Amino acid sequence: MEIRPILLGLRRRRVFALLICLQVALTFTVVNNALFAAAATLKEWNLPSGLNQTDTINIQAHYYTDRENVRAIIDADLKRLAALPGVNGVTPATEIPFDAGPGTLLYASSAEDAEPTRANVFDGNENFLPTLSIEVLDGRGFHAHEVVFDSDSSGDGHAAPVVMVSRQLAEELFPGASAVGQSVWLDRDGAPSTIIGVYPGFMTGESLNWRGKSYHSVLRPRVSTAPKGTTNYLVAVEPGQAQRLLDPVRETIYKQRGRYLDRVESLTRTQKRMYDGRGSAAALNLAVSAILILITAFGTGGLVSFMVEQRRRQIGVRRALGATRGQVLRYFLLENAILTLTGLVVGAGLTLWSTHELTKTSGIQLLSVFYMLVTAGGLWLVSAAAVWIPGRRAMEVAPASVTRGA
Repeated sequence: MEIRPILLGLRRRRVFALLICLQVALTFTVVNNALFAAAATLKEWNLPSGLNQTDTINIQAHYYTDRENVRAIIDADLKRLAALPGVNGVTPATEIPFDAGPGTLLYASSAEDAEPTRANVFDGNENFLPTLSIEVLDGRGFHAHEVVFDSDSSGDGHAAPVVMVSRQLAEELFPGASAVGQSVWLDRDGAPSTIIGVYPGFMTGESLNWRGKSYHSVLRPRVSTAPKGTTNYLVAVEPGQAQRLLDPVRETIYKQRGRYLDRVESLTRTQKRMYDGRGSAAALNLAVSAILILITAFGTGGLVSFMVEQRRRQIGVRRALGATRGQVLRYFLLENAILTLTGLVVGAGLTLWSTHELTKTSGIQLLSVFYMLVTAGGLWLVSAAAVWIPGRRAMEVAPASVTRGA
């Protein structure tokens, strides 16, 4: 069957042709980006946490008055919590594993053209790593006299002259070299911090997981004593005692007035919340993809059905001139293939552009040729299936319909 008559026919019905092409192109673009995002979200799903989350309790307390002596309260909390039967260790913290925010940009050089890398900064005292049962791989841990008590709520990077970094971050910042003794800038315009130790990475939070930097973290010997701020604690407990100790821990914190508890839970629950959010995001992206594909199928089928009705007399003439039923069906399938291919080409261009823009703004490499090919094949099949029913109806048009309509 010649292509030229089909192209001439599409030229006469350019509005319908344009609608189908745009529908395919936009669906291809949105579905690709949704699949890219879902794949990036689920990519880090089965990574080990690097923590004993089952036997660790997470406490988040907020002050609602600025008249409290926060440092004295923290010291009292640490003593009370450590005295509870079944508690092995306790440390104050800012960020919480599995629940850390988007992180901060840090630099391995003070040069203007230094490339930043993103990591989560965890503040704590000398007991942070022992509480989480994390060993020091290189260098040493913090001493008590190195811990800075800071009333500045901004968490200024100047607050601690020494830091520790995770192994994964150290390898990115100083490939092939020891990170111990090196300098790192938590603030481009601030003073450097000296790395004194390297530890195995642990899961930070969803934001860096999505960026493929699940274990990029910095540990800073700093305790925030800002008024009307937030004080978090991580409590290590005897194996299997986390659930039993939730109520005693809660009662211990409530002994101090002037604050309220946002959360007292095991880190297992914190981890589950992270995975729930990740699964929901992936499911939403996949649901959007499925809905758009269905809309494309019904939209294409509806437009082709309308065109069949508009061209009923023309189809009858072709049948009267000897066109077989199979040729009529192939005509519509080939016409749809041309429109779908055009839409896919336009959609591929839009996908490359949109993915490039997302990569520039987020720093995440989302593009996947495999998913583009899968989406293209799926849309091609869905579009062909959508045309099949109206195409079958067109091939049933009898040659006699021409004379009846005369």
